[in-house]
Amino acid sequence: MGAYRTAARRGESVHVVQKSKFLGVCVPVAGEGEAAAAIEAQRKFHHGARHHCYAFVTGSVSRSSDDGEPPGTAGVPILEVLKKNGVCDTLIVVTRYFGGVLLGAGGLARAYTAAAAKALEDARPVTVYEAVLYRIELDYARYSRLPALLRSARAEVVGEEFGGDVKVDLAVRSEDADAFRAAYAALTEGRGIIRETGSGRRAWSDEE
Repeated sequence: MGAYRTAARRGESVHVVQKSKFLGVCVPVAGEGEAAAAIEAQRKFHHGARHHCYAFVTGSVSRSSDDGEPPGTAGVPILEVLKKNGVCDTLIVVTRYFGGVLLGAGGLARAYTAAAAKALEDARPVTVYEAVLYRIELDYARYSRLPALLRSARAEVVGEEFGGDVKVDLAVRSEDADAFRAAYAALTEGRGIIRETGSGRRAWSDEE
């Protein structure tokens, strides 16, 4: 599986139309089981509401539900928000408290879309990449020039130790690893120490 976007945290929204209140919740989920548990938790928390419409995408599976709303007016619009934003391993539930005014099919679809989009935005989507972890060691003179290299390599500092020299733990996207090592060798004139310490998936903020 290549890079993919997902919710970084729980996101919430409130959208009001003609006194009907649409409460959106967006959460990261690691499978259908987690999604089902999160949906049930929303039902229990908002037990006085009539509709708890949802959609989720996890792995190759996507599901949606109108939960009693007219067909196609809630679950599908929520799912389209996830798909349009390329988000995976994410659930959005929109709970509706009826305000006494019928909104019609178009009004409902727009309201559920708006509540879902706001909840997803509040969840601050991140992109998950394959990453390589490195520990580098360099002197203080070269350390002062390191930030520019990190920006160009899209690398993130995981930890730092300051002593006779500086030890820095870094996460670098796998696709940038070769370029990072070459740039680091140039920065240290081949004398800087670099050691690979691990690999795996890591999230980078979309707000770069």
